[in-house]
Amino acid sequence: MRMLIARRSVDIRARRSIGRTQLGLVFGRRRAAFTLIELLVVIAVIGLLVALLLPTVQMAREAARRMQCANNLKQIGIAALLYEQDVGYFPPGCTECGFSLSSQYFEKRHAWSALLLPFLEQDAVWQQLDTSLKFDAEENRPATTTVVATYLCPSTVRRMNDRRDDFAGDIDQTNRVLRGEGMACTDYGGNFGRDARAPDGNGSGMLIFNRPLRSAEITDGLSNTWIVGEATGRGSAANAGWANGRNIFDTTTHPNNESQRRANELFSDHPGGVNVVFCDGSVKFLAEQIDLTVLFGLCTRAGSEVVGGNDY
Repeated sequence: MRMLIARRSVDIRARRSIGRTQLGLVFGRRRAAFTLIELLVVIAVIGLLVALLLPTVQMAREAARRMQCANNLKQIGIAALLYEQDVGYFPPGCTECGFSLSSQYFEKRHAWSALLLPFLEQDAVWQQLDTSLKFDAEENRPATTTVVATYLCPSTVRRMNDRRDDFAGDIDQTNRVLRGEGMACTDYGGNFGRDARAPDGNGSGMLIFNRPLRSAEITDGLSNTWIVGEATGRGSAANAGWANGRNIFDTTTHPNNESQRRANELFSDHPGGVNVVFCDGSVKFLAEQIDLTVLFGLCTRAGSEVVGGNDY
């Protein structure tokens, strides 16, 4: 009798154990997949995380591009100093360049940026350029159509209608090659001076027509006068080819002024301002809201303006 009762007790416990196992299997199968609500919640969380992280990623990328742009200008500044040490003066902004537009078709018009090529490890391009000919001579096309990476800002996204990628495009849509068309562009321009010219009619800045400048002539100080700055996205109408000697400009307004974007002015695709390199090789970021008096003071080489480092 006791054995019979014991067997029944074992059978009951075994059935209960099997029941619990089967019940666990049933519930386990039900929990193997997400419900629609759970899936929507996961998607919403992922979307929220992406929305929060994307601006941070974009800011990090722009910071890296701005740093690369500053590095380009640093190389340009060092090249200008090496040029000055080699020949005794800074390069002219434009060689054999006429003061009037009527003379532009007779001038050779080689640019400061062309003269710096040997100092930027671009000897191969420099050897293809014949400075005894006009800058846009057919014989110079192999050189002037070569894209020089150091002369391009990686942040440039907004381009003029007459710029095709990194080349100057067709100004008048005639499919004829005019002066400056089809040439490799640069996103950096030379400092011709402030909006008011010097007494001799030339620029008051560092890169001017036909005349190279010595360090002794920069009485405002090498660290207080910028030599090359950003002027991004320009095409042939704005003389944006790196071989074009008219790739110099005077400064008339704040950086990144949209109303002046088609003109040669300080302009960039960096939020808040532009990079410029000074005559001592230092690179600084000029804010969009910089005081114009300070900006004009930084443009002149011998204006006797007093500018502090905290003013910009």
